[in-house]
Amino acid sequence: MIFNASILVGTKDIQIVSLNVPKLKTGQILVKMKFAGVCGSQKLEWNGGRGEDKWLPHCFGHEGVGEVLEVGPGVTKVKADDRVILTWLRDRGISASPPNYVTTIGKAKVNSGPISVFQEMTVVSENCVYPMPDWMDWLDGVAYGCALPVGFGAVSNVLKPKPGMKVVVFGAGGVGLFAIRAASLCGCSVTAIDLNRNALHWASGYGASETNESFNGPYDYDCAVDCTGNIVAMQDAVSAVKGKGGKVVIVGNTTHSHNLEIPVTWFNQGKSVLGTWGGEAVPSEDFPRLFQLHDTLCTSDIMTEPYGLCDLPEIFRKMESGEMTGRPLIMCHS
Repeated sequence: MIFNASILVGTKDIQIVSLNVPKLKTGQILVKMKFAGVCGSQKLEWNGGRGEDKWLPHCFGHEGVGEVLEVGPGVTKVKADDRVILTWLRDRGISASPPNYVTTIGKAKVNSGPISVFQEMTVVSENCVYPMPDWMDWLDGVAYGCALPVGFGAVSNVLKPKPGMKVVVFGAGGVGLFAIRAASLCGCSVTAIDLNRNALHWASGYGASETNESFNGPYDYDCAVDCTGNIVAMQDAVSAVKGKGGKVVIVGNTTHSHNLEIPVTWFNQGKSVLGTWGGEAVPSEDFPRLFQLHDTLCTSDIMTEPYGLCDLPEIFRKMESGEMTGRPLIMCHS
């Protein structure tokens, strides 16, 4: 079988190429992609923000939904015709080797990791898929691949705020909106900070009681979440929390050469600055809980009108300029 894929061949250089579906190896699953979401980390891959990319040319993208066409040896988690959520968050199942993609013309090798989604079909590792409930619409499932568990988990799994606490969230994109929703559902008072007024409108709908385009205090928040990838915003997040127990979690991805400078006195005051790997979310543990909350999460509401695979450069440019709000959505089949 042959399918089209949007691949990264160089800095700000994306091409649509035709690839052959390889023979499935142990733990691999062939999925017909329906929709994919676009994360800020892919923008960093596109613009060189992650530093030297030793894997070019390669497939990319890490959240989406699709239908299983075939499973390789050893796969027990899903079967053909199952609907699945594709996620970079590792779960139970085989950690399979990457697929061996080659172009239909020239038979050139195209690299891929255990998951890639900006393509019509994809071969993914068993531990990167999760069965999608029958009652869930395709569009509702896309955010489960990254934005929802990461943003929600940064609050519920990492910060664990108590009702009545004050939380400030920097960045009201896909991840930030679900951090806001999580804090709101915890019974917290939530402030959202974002340069984009449209993003702040979304933030109000997701539970923010106060919104601002910049941060100038107060400096007594119990918790702060950075979802921007912006060094200045990260610095503001650390300054925003109170001493003696204030906690900050940094979620946003930033350019590889950027460093955050934190005065030692902030640690002496009792502030805690925390990192997180995907909101510490594990699909088999977190997804059932999120499914129960699904009607309150509005997962499809954050998705833009669908773009095509060929529109990725336009999406990244809009993300870079701050013009894009919500979570960019890719329709993987024309």
